[in-house]
Amino acid sequence: ADHVIVSAQNIFDFVQKTFGFTQEKIIVIPNYIDIDLFKPLNVQKETNTIGFVGRLAAQKNLHNLISALEGLELKLIIFGTGDLESELRKHAKSLKVNVEFRGSIPNEQLPRELNTLEAFILPSHFEGNPKVLLEAMACGLPVIATDVVGNQELIEHRQNGYLCNTDSDSIREALKNVISDKILMHKMGQGAQSMIEQSFSLQRIIEKELKVYASL
Repeated sequence: ADHVIVSAQNIFDFVQKTFGFTQEKIIVIPNYIDIDLFKPLNVQKETNTIGFVGRLAAQKNLHNLISALEGLELKLIIFGTGDLESELRKHAKSLKVNVEFRGSIPNEQLPRELNTLEAFILPSHFEGNPKVLLEAMACGLPVIATDVVGNQELIEHRQNGYLCNTDSDSIREALKNVISDKILMHKMGQGAQSMIEQSFSLQRIIEKELKVYASL
């Protein structure tokens, strides 16, 4: 290949190290977001409700997220399916925390569901260029994400999102700090939406890809 396109800087670093490509050969073009679909909507929000979207797998660190809810008056809505669903249901029940498993929904229905949330959380151990985080940001939600590969490329702490560690105590502290501060939530939501519109819209990504094709 004359050029290799990857979706995140951490993948760029991996490809360069593994295959010995020159930096000029590898180009970072992130995932795009349909900002006509994923945007703030005038829908009723559920008070003290946070949401997660994704596979119910070990990478997503949902066990620690559910543990973090202990002692908090918060409801967690989980969209997605996976091998750990049964285990996670039992864990939530044992802690007597408010977790609702909604299963998978069509992508075109996701914007409305996201807009009913007060905040979104992605507590993963690692990510690439997480599209679901970008979609939540496009909806103007305050987002909480773990300070790990993938997430940390997108989040500027307390500006367009909130970063925390992967352990349950750190996640709990982040949830408390964000949900209790409406001014911070508004600021991060606006910062998130602005970033998506400026850098991750379909039109912007198309321009970047066409520039690569033209260079060939």
